[in-house]
Formats: sequence, structure tokens, C-alpha cells
Amino acid sequence: MIRRNTPGTKSAQLNAWPDQELNEMDSCVALQQYIQQLIRKDCSDVKTICQLPEGQDEALWQYEHLRQLTMELNKFVTSFDGICTDKTCFKMKATDEWHYLCAAHKKPKECCAIDYIIHTLDGTAALLNSTKWFPDRVHVPVKSLKYFKSIARRLYRIFAHAYFHHRPIFDEFENETHLCERFVVFCKLYDLVPDSCLIIPPNEFMVNKEYYAYLCATIVSSSAGDEEGGAAPTPAAAAAPAPAPSPASTASTIPLAIPTPSGGGPLDLGASTAMSQSTMGRSVVAEVEQASVPAMPPPPLEGAASTGVGETPAAGMPPPPPPPHEEA
Repeated sequence: MIRRNTPGTKSAQLNAWPDQELNEMDSCVALQQYIQQLIRKDCSDVKTICQLPEGQDEALWQYEHLRQLTMELNKFVTSFDGICTDKTCFKMKATDEWHYLCAAHKKPKECCAIDYIIHTLDGTAALLNSTKWFPDRVHVPVKSLKYFKSIARRLYRIFAHAYFHHRPIFDEFENETHLCERFVVFCKLYDLVPDSCLIIPPNEFMVNKEYYAYLCATIVSSSAGDEEGGAAPTPAAAAAPAPAPSPASTASTIPLAIPTPSGGGPLDLGASTAMSQSTMGRSVVAEVEQASVPAMPPPPLEGAASTGVGETPAAGMPPPPPPPHEEA
């Protein structure tokens, strides 16, 4: 049986082939096909979609999910057209507490929200397509695991911006795809994004609230047990991160691609963009390089009020509010 949408297939008949078990899929992209099959079957069943199948490699499972999430986020971002612009959202932020700096430059700097989102998706696609860091679809090198948390944290910011600044778009897309719910459950299940960064209230958009609460409670209980018993960290956590490559050497080896759905077969990250490879090659690598530097108090934004060291506010005047945090 040909599992492909042939030219001329009507929309009602797309993907109208019988489901397969994972062990029946004879392909190097079997995990991708299996994930997409689960999504087509019931996109709201995030527990089944995110749960690691028995006997499968966890690192490869995470990698394929990150590819799939990046592809679907591209469709989500197209709904921002004409609404999220450099005039309406001139800074990338979710709440007023945090401003996000774009690392797709020699030095992280502020971008308008839509530019930050496009840079993030382009950089993520470039990294996940890199044959240097991910040489094939059947194995993930240990040295490449360090990028998963950086990718997940940056992608989550797209959901956060949409939720707090374009809520109608967020709600419409989420009701149709449950993409943010799947993303949050996936990140929680594999500890990719810290709780402090998951700022969208789960009760506002999740369908599987009980499962998410159970998942959170289980992870907290497991973490407490590990601390008391001195359990060793998981292989992914225990792996020593490899030295981050220099931007110049990485740019020439990472092919730039932005994912778009193909007409048939599994979706892939194969379509190219007009962004320069030298710019995008730095995007996620810069994140890892900065992660090795000890955290410093975020500087105030230009023009933000500050009393300075040892300076006190004028009599009768309340102290100025703290400036928003900046994070690359």
C-alpha cells in the first residue's frame, strides 16, 4: 500500500490509509511517521502522543518531537500575519516582567516580536537539520543533547507571546490543534523547560488538566526521592556538555531550512529560506555559549529609572520600580 497523498487527492481523503504499529514501520523516519499518525488520530490525546514507546531511544524520541513541533509552529505563526508587526509588537515579550533578546546576531539584541519568532524558527530548523550535530535520523549523539533545552525554551516563548498579546489567535489555533498543551506536556515529561519559564496558566488552555496535574506531582515526588536517596542523574543530565563551537565555524556547516508541510508522506524540514546561513548558524549556538557564563544581574533597559548604588530617592518619592529582566 502506498502511504502517500497522490496529486489530485481531495481534502476529505487526505492521509486516508490504515494506521500501523510502530514496529511495522520500516523506515529511517519511522518515529516521525508514528508521531504524525498519533496526531492525526487524536491531537488532543497529548499523553499518548508524548509518551515514549516501549523499547525506543528517548533522545531520538525527543529529537523527532522537537522537529514536529517546529514544523507545526510555522503554521501557527502564519496566523500572525498583519497582526503581530514591528509597530504593534516592537519588543519580544510575554509579560512586562521579561524582555527576550534575540541571539540570531553577533551580540544578542532586541528584535520586534515577529522578527524574533522568525529568527527562532529559522535557527531551530537550521540546528535540527545540521548534519554536524544530528548526522542521521536513527541516533542522537550525546554531544547534541545539550541543545534540546535551549530549543524548547526559545520555542515556548512563541506560545507565551501569542497567549498574552494575541489571545484570540492563540485560542483559535489551540482549540484546533492542542499544540501548546502538547508542547508543555512534552517539556514537563522530559524536563526541558523549568517551571519558572512556563508562565501560561495551564487551566486556561489545557484539556487534560488532571493528567498534567498528575504529571507535575509525579515529577516533584520523583525529584524529592532522588535527593533523599542520592540517585544518580539520568544519562542526558549526566552527560558533560561538549564545548560550544565558534559561530564562524558553525555557520558554514549548518544548512538553513524552515519547515513547511509537504504534499505527501511525512512532513519534513526541507524547504530553504532566504535568511543567511552565517546569521542563523549563530542563533542557538550563542544560547549555549552564554549558558556557560555565570549568571549576572540583568542590566536595566536604556532609559529605565535607577537610583544607582548608594543613592536614595528624593524625600516623599516612592522608590522606582525594578526594570524588566532581559534574557537571551
